[in-house]
Parts: sequence; C-alpha cells; structure tokens
Amino acid sequence: GGNGIWAWPGQVIEPEPGFWARVAKRRIAR
Repeated sequence: GGNGIWAWPGQVIEPEPGFWARVAKRRIAR
C-alpha cells in the first residue's frame, strides 16, 4: 500500500495495515 488507492473486489480504499494483519491471522487460523 501507500502507492495510491487500490482495491480488492468490493472495496474502495486501502484499509489500515493492522486490518490486513487481522485478516491474515483469520485465514491462517481457519
């Protein structure tokens, strides 16, 4: 991130880095 706005399907802006950290942990835990 930081290079501007990018998005996954359904998203508009880049969330905070901590958000992705949580997502990654959820995926691993699952």
